[in-house]
Amino acid sequence: IRSSRTKFVAINDDFSNYFINFQEIDLQHLQELFHYGGGFEVGLPSIHLIIKTVLGDISPFLLLLIYTLLISLFFLRFYLKNYNHQIKPIYRGLFLAFFISFMPYSIFGQITRQSFSTAFFLTAIFYHKSQRKFYIYCFLSVIFHLSSVILIPIFLISKNWRSYSS
Repeated sequence: IRSSRTKFVAINDDFSNYFINFQEIDLQHLQELFHYGGGFEVGLPSIHLIIKTVLGDISPFLLLLIYTLLISLFFLRFYLKNYNHQIKPIYRGLFLAFFISFMPYSIFGQITRQSFSTAFFLTAIFYHKSQRKFYIYCFLSVIFHLSSVILIPIFLISKNWRSYSS
């Protein structure tokens, strides 16, 4: 049911705005990189520029498919790197089947920037022992969505509080 949700329902639909940005961006119109978040959220427009440079003009549905694949692969990579060893081998295939079956793919068209930001922030958390990697992933998270700026100090304070109280 979720995957059959119609896109371009309203002119101000998030994906409509993302696709307009995709259509307008190219090497001659680099100002479109600074379209979101007061010019700070350059992550998604940068992906648009890369996709457009490699594939040219594509349909909105192909762009949505690319978003979905990138975000899904990032979350799947995150799971495999951090949790796969905790699941018995017999259940790993079942997990993958559930992941593929129940992932709300159509939502990535509406929360694309937030999804990329979340994926990078989750990765940053697991690299917190390496300050360099932690801050690189935090930076990537912030350039996709500024709301992650709030999460970084919360994570650092809670990490320090846990080590202090132990």
